[in-house]
Amino acid sequence: MKPHYFLNIMKYNKLTQFAVCASLLSAASASSVVLKTTDFSSAAQLLSVGAMTTAHTPGLWYTSTSTDLAISGGSLNSTGASRYGFSTFFDSSTLSTISSEYNRLRVTFDYTESYASEDVYLHVMGFVDNGSNATPSTLLVNNVGTNGVTWSSNATMADYDVYRLTDGGDMGADRSWDLAYGVQFSDDGTELSADFGVDFSAYDYITVSFGRYLGGTGFSMDNIVIEAVPEPSALALLGLGSLALVTRRKR
Repeated sequence: MKPHYFLNIMKYNKLTQFAVCASLLSAASASSVVLKTTDFSSAAQLLSVGAMTTAHTPGLWYTSTSTDLAISGGSLNSTGASRYGFSTFFDSSTLSTISSEYNRLRVTFDYTESYASEDVYLHVMGFVDNGSNATPSTLLVNNVGTNGVTWSSNATMADYDVYRLTDGGDMGADRSWDLAYGVQFSDDGTELSADFGVDFSAYDYITVSFGRYLGGTGFSMDNIVIEAVPEPSALALLGLGSLALVTRRKR
Protein backbone atom coordinates (compact mmCIF):
# COMPACT_ATOMS: atom_id res chain seq x y z
CA MET A 1 0.00 0.00 0.00
CA LYS A 2 1.37 3.40 -0.99
CA PRO A 3 1.79 6.05 1.69
CA HIS A 4 -1.17 8.43 1.88
CA TYR A 5 1.00 11.48 1.32
CA PHE A 6 2.11 10.01 -2.01
CA LEU A 7 -1.48 9.51 -3.18
CA ASN A 8 -2.82 12.86 -2.03
CA ILE A 9 0.03 15.04 -3.20
CA MET A 10 -1.27 14.87 -6.78
CA LYS A 11 -4.42 16.75 -5.76
CA TYR A 12 -2.61 19.97 -4.94
CA ASN A 13 -1.26 22.74 -7.13
CA LYS A 14 2.41 22.87 -7.97
CA LEU A 15 3.32 25.33 -5.20
CA THR A 16 1.63 23.18 -2.58
CA GLN A 17 3.29 20.06 -3.96
CA PHE A 18 6.71 21.62 -3.50
CA ALA A 19 5.78 22.76 0.01
CA VAL A 20 4.61 19.28 0.99
CA CYS A 21 7.78 17.66 -0.34
CA ALA A 22 9.92 20.24 1.44
CA SER A 23 8.12 19.45 4.68
CA LEU A 24 8.78 15.75 4.15
CA LEU A 25 12.47 16.43 3.70
CA SER A 26 12.64 18.64 6.76
CA ALA A 27 10.81 16.17 8.97
CA ALA A 28 12.75 13.17 7.71
CA SER A 29 16.23 14.60 8.22
CA ALA A 30 17.55 14.64 11.75
CA SER A 31 19.03 17.95 12.81
CA SER A 32 22.72 18.30 13.54
CA VAL A 33 24.18 18.08 17.05
CA VAL A 34 26.27 21.16 17.78
CA LEU A 35 29.38 20.19 19.74
CA LYS A 36 31.04 23.59 19.87
CA THR A 37 30.33 27.11 18.66
CA THR A 38 32.80 29.97 19.09
CA ASP A 39 32.14 33.62 18.27
CA PHE A 40 35.37 34.95 19.84
CA SER A 41 33.46 37.53 21.83
CA SER A 42 35.66 36.92 24.87
CA ALA A 43 39.42 36.60 25.33
CA ALA A 44 38.73 33.56 27.53
CA GLN A 45 37.74 31.56 24.42
CA LEU A 46 41.41 31.05 23.48
CA LEU A 47 43.88 29.89 26.12
CA SER A 48 47.64 30.26 25.58
CA VAL A 49 48.82 27.26 27.54
CA GLY A 50 51.22 25.60 25.15
CA ALA A 51 50.45 21.98 24.38
CA MET A 52 46.88 20.70 24.57
CA THR A 53 46.69 17.62 26.79
CA THR A 54 44.03 15.24 28.05
CA ALA A 55 44.12 17.11 31.37
CA HIS A 56 42.69 20.25 29.75
CA THR A 57 38.99 21.04 29.53
CA PRO A 58 37.36 19.57 26.41
CA GLY A 59 35.72 22.04 24.05
CA LEU A 60 37.98 25.02 24.78
CA TRP A 61 40.49 26.36 22.26
CA TYR A 62 44.21 26.11 23.09
CA THR A 63 47.29 27.63 21.46
CA SER A 64 51.03 27.97 22.05
CA THR A 65 52.40 30.36 24.66
CA SER A 66 54.51 31.82 21.82
CA THR A 67 51.55 32.54 19.59
CA ASP A 68 50.65 35.94 18.22
CA LEU A 69 47.00 34.99 17.84
CA ALA A 70 44.69 37.18 19.88
CA ILE A 71 40.97 37.84 20.22
CA SER A 72 39.95 41.40 19.43
CA GLY A 73 36.93 43.07 17.92
CA GLY A 74 34.86 39.91 18.17
CA SER A 75 37.16 37.71 16.09
CA LEU A 76 40.44 35.79 16.28
CA ASN A 77 43.26 37.76 14.66
CA SER A 78 46.96 37.46 14.05
CA THR A 79 49.16 40.21 15.42
CA GLY A 80 52.33 39.14 13.63
CA ALA A 81 53.79 36.54 11.31
CA SER A 82 53.88 33.57 13.67
CA ARG A 83 52.59 30.37 12.11
CA TYR A 84 51.42 28.58 15.23
CA GLY A 85 48.02 26.92 15.24
CA PHE A 86 45.21 26.40 17.72
CA SER A 87 43.20 23.35 18.69
CA THR A 88 40.28 21.93 20.64
CA PHE A 89 39.21 18.41 21.53
CA PHE A 90 36.28 16.28 22.62
CA ASP A 91 36.51 13.26 24.90
CA SER A 92 34.42 10.12 25.36
CA SER A 93 32.00 11.88 27.72
CA THR A 94 30.73 13.77 24.67
CA LEU A 95 31.52 11.31 21.87
CA SER A 96 29.70 8.40 23.56
CA THR A 97 26.42 10.35 23.64
CA ILE A 98 26.25 10.86 19.87
CA SER A 99 23.79 8.53 18.17
CA SER A 100 25.07 6.21 15.42
CA GLU A 101 22.96 8.00 12.80
CA TYR A 102 25.41 10.89 13.05
CA ASN A 103 28.37 9.76 11.00
CA ARG A 104 29.98 13.00 9.88
CA LEU A 105 31.81 15.77 11.71
CA ARG A 106 31.33 19.20 10.11
CA VAL A 107 33.49 22.25 10.82
CA THR A 108 32.24 25.64 9.58
CA PHE A 109 33.94 29.00 10.01
CA ASP A 110 34.44 32.52 8.63
CA TYR A 111 37.94 33.31 7.41
CA THR A 112 39.54 36.54 6.18
CA GLU A 113 43.02 36.95 4.72
CA SER A 114 44.63 40.16 3.51
CA TYR A 115 47.95 38.46 2.81
CA ALA A 116 47.79 36.78 -0.60
CA SER A 117 49.73 33.63 0.28
CA GLU A 118 48.08 33.01 3.64
CA ASP A 119 46.37 29.61 3.83
CA VAL A 120 44.78 27.76 6.69
CA TYR A 121 44.75 23.98 7.13
CA LEU A 122 42.11 22.12 9.10
CA HIS A 123 43.22 18.87 10.77
CA VAL A 124 40.79 16.45 12.44
CA MET A 125 42.20 13.37 14.18
CA GLY A 126 40.75 10.48 16.16
CA PHE A 127 42.67 9.06 19.15
CA VAL A 128 42.29 5.61 20.70
CA ASP A 129 44.08 4.94 23.98
CA ASN A 130 46.10 1.79 23.31
CA GLY A 131 46.86 1.22 26.99
CA SER A 132 50.60 1.64 26.64
CA ASN A 133 51.33 4.65 28.83
CA ALA A 134 48.64 7.32 28.49
CA THR A 135 48.26 9.63 31.48
CA PRO A 136 45.99 12.63 32.22
CA SER A 137 48.76 14.92 30.99
CA THR A 138 49.49 13.06 27.76
CA LEU A 139 49.79 15.38 24.78
CA LEU A 140 47.11 15.52 22.11
CA VAL A 141 48.40 18.51 20.11
CA ASN A 142 51.44 20.60 21.00
CA ASN A 143 50.29 23.61 18.89
CA VAL A 144 53.80 24.68 17.88
CA GLY A 145 53.96 23.10 14.45
CA THR A 146 54.36 25.65 11.68
CA ASN A 147 53.50 26.04 7.99
CA GLY A 148 50.04 24.53 8.22
CA VAL A 149 50.61 21.74 10.75
CA THR A 150 50.04 21.89 14.50
CA TRP A 151 52.56 19.29 15.65
CA SER A 152 56.31 19.83 15.74
CA SER A 153 57.22 16.34 17.03
CA ASN A 154 55.69 12.95 17.64
CA ALA A 155 57.58 11.85 20.77
CA THR A 156 54.56 11.17 22.99
CA MET A 157 52.10 9.97 20.38
CA ALA A 158 52.84 6.29 20.97
CA ASP A 159 50.30 6.42 23.82
CA TYR A 160 47.52 6.39 21.25
CA ASP A 161 46.54 4.84 17.98
CA VAL A 162 45.88 7.94 15.88
CA TYR A 163 43.68 8.13 12.80
CA ARG A 164 43.33 10.98 10.35
CA LEU A 165 39.67 11.61 9.64
CA THR A 166 40.29 13.01 6.17
CA ASP A 167 40.47 9.43 4.90
CA GLY A 168 40.27 7.22 8.02
CA GLY A 169 43.91 6.15 7.64
CA ASP A 170 46.04 5.01 10.57
CA MET A 171 48.91 7.40 11.22
CA GLY A 172 51.07 4.38 11.97
CA ALA A 173 54.39 4.46 13.79
CA ASP A 174 55.34 7.86 12.38
CA ARG A 175 52.63 10.08 13.83
CA SER A 176 54.06 13.43 12.82
CA TRP A 177 51.39 15.45 11.05
CA ASP A 178 51.62 16.55 7.45
CA LEU A 179 49.80 19.03 5.23
CA ALA A 180 48.43 16.10 3.23
CA TYR A 181 46.40 15.05 6.29
CA GLY A 182 44.54 18.35 6.47
CA VAL A 183 41.98 20.26 4.42
CA GLN A 184 43.41 23.38 2.79
CA PHE A 185 41.54 26.69 2.56
CA SER A 186 43.29 29.14 0.25
CA ASP A 187 40.58 31.77 -0.13
CA ASP A 188 38.68 33.67 2.48
CA GLY A 189 34.91 33.56 2.85
CA THR A 190 31.99 33.09 5.21
CA GLU A 191 30.70 29.71 6.29
CA LEU A 192 33.61 27.79 4.83
CA SER A 193 33.19 24.15 5.78
CA ALA A 194 34.55 20.63 5.58
CA ASP A 195 32.95 17.29 6.46
CA PHE A 196 34.77 14.27 7.91
CA GLY A 197 33.31 10.77 8.01
CA VAL A 198 33.54 9.40 11.53
CA ASP A 199 32.23 6.75 13.89
CA PHE A 200 32.11 8.83 17.06
CA SER A 201 31.91 5.79 19.33
CA ALA A 202 35.22 4.45 18.01
CA TYR A 203 37.43 7.15 19.59
CA ASP A 204 38.46 8.22 23.07
CA TYR A 205 39.34 11.69 21.78
CA ILE A 206 38.78 13.71 18.63
CA THR A 207 40.90 16.79 18.01
CA VAL A 208 40.13 19.72 15.70
CA SER A 209 43.12 21.91 14.81
CA PHE A 210 43.79 24.89 12.57
CA GLY A 211 47.31 25.52 11.25
CA ARG A 212 48.56 28.62 9.41
CA TYR A 213 50.73 28.47 6.33
CA LEU A 214 52.98 31.35 5.17
CA GLY A 215 51.91 33.52 8.08
CA GLY A 216 51.24 37.12 7.19
CA THR A 217 49.56 39.65 9.42
CA GLY A 218 46.09 39.70 7.86
CA PHE A 219 44.61 36.56 9.33
CA SER A 220 41.16 36.70 10.93
CA MET A 221 38.73 33.92 11.91
CA ASP A 222 35.27 33.92 13.43
CA ASN A 223 32.09 31.91 14.04
CA ILE A 224 33.56 28.43 14.26
CA VAL A 225 30.87 25.75 14.54
CA ILE A 226 31.67 22.06 15.09
CA GLU A 227 28.74 19.68 14.77
CA ALA A 228 27.80 16.06 14.26
CA VAL A 229 25.76 15.63 11.08
CA PRO A 230 23.62 12.67 9.95
CA GLU A 231 23.30 11.23 6.48
CA PRO A 232 20.01 11.96 4.66
CA SER A 233 17.38 9.44 5.76
CA ALA A 234 15.58 7.04 3.48
CA LEU A 235 12.35 8.98 3.95
CA ALA A 236 14.05 12.18 2.82
CA LEU A 237 15.20 10.42 -0.34
CA LEU A 238 11.66 9.16 -0.88
CA GLY A 239 10.45 12.76 -0.62
CA LEU A 240 12.89 13.77 -3.32
CA GLY A 241 11.61 10.96 -5.52
CA SER A 242 8.04 12.10 -4.97
CA LEU A 243 8.94 15.64 -5.94
CA ALA A 244 10.63 14.46 -9.13
CA LEU A 245 7.59 12.33 -10.06
CA VAL A 246 5.16 15.18 -9.42
CA THR A 247 7.23 17.55 -11.55
CA ARG A 248 7.38 15.01 -14.38
CA ARG A 249 3.62 14.34 -14.35
CA LYS A 250 2.84 18.06 -14.49
CA ARG A 251 4.73 18.52 -17.77
